[in-house]
Amino acid sequence: MKRLIVALFFFPLFYLLVTFHSPLLFFFFAASVSSFGLLEFYRLFFREGKKSILVLGELLSILLMGGFYLKGTGDPFPSSLLLFVFSAVFILFLSVHLLADLESFFLSVSIMGTGLVYVSWFLGHLVLIRMMDQGALLIFLLAMITWGTDSGALFTGKLIGKRKLAPTISPNKTIEGAMGGLVFGVLTGMLARYWFLPGFSLIEIASLAFFMSIAGQTGDLVESMFKRANQVKDSSRLLPGHGGILDKIDSFIFTAPVLYYYLTFFRSV
Repeated sequence: MKRLIVALFFFPLFYLLVTFHSPLLFFFFAASVSSFGLLEFYRLFFREGKKSILVLGELLSILLMGGFYLKGTGDPFPSSLLLFVFSAVFILFLSVHLLADLESFFLSVSIMGTGLVYVSWFLGHLVLIRMMDQGALLIFLLAMITWGTDSGALFTGKLIGKRKLAPTISPNKTIEGAMGGLVFGVLTGMLARYWFLPGFSLIEIASLAFFMSIAGQTGDLVESMFKRANQVKDSSRLLPGHGGILDKIDSFIFTAPVLYYYLTFFRSV
């Protein structure tokens, strides 16, 4: 029931945020998701203390997401300026931590850097996709393939799953579930093509959905690996019945860059 209530609230809100005529509102949504997800990532590794790293990481996340938004506007100067500030702040962080002991230095730097790339850098591609021509429709395509893969893997795994996919990382995931996720991901991609993106050919959308489905399931396993390393089940308890923000965006973290770079290098929408 908790999962249903959260879903009923989220889906209409997500639709409004994506379809709002200005992409700026979607940027604020993506930046907020990035900030919460990054905070959960840091909390997995820093159970206590390290408040300065949390604050600085959040600041760098906002700068990074802002750089993606300004890049999407097509004006190179403000985005370059913002990314310059990002680089300068991160260099300052490295310089200050040179005074710390080696173990603390490498732990802090590696976790902060990994979190910024894993969460904020990858999620920044959502902003770039939304600012493309037909950006709202492309976000819906991304969501349908990603959620279709997740749902297909879950239902197929529960129904016929027997052989473990990655028992040391996620004991509940099965090979049969992964195959079901691939099938459902491709089917939802084809449905999206017939529904609102007829500009894609059938073979093209099936191939794209296939690779996005693999990326999404890989993202799910990577997040499971982070949680397993810290012996926690959910990244947080922020969303009743769903876990944390990071638990809900783990697949998008990998599918968004796949879609963006496909659109950038192989076609213009």
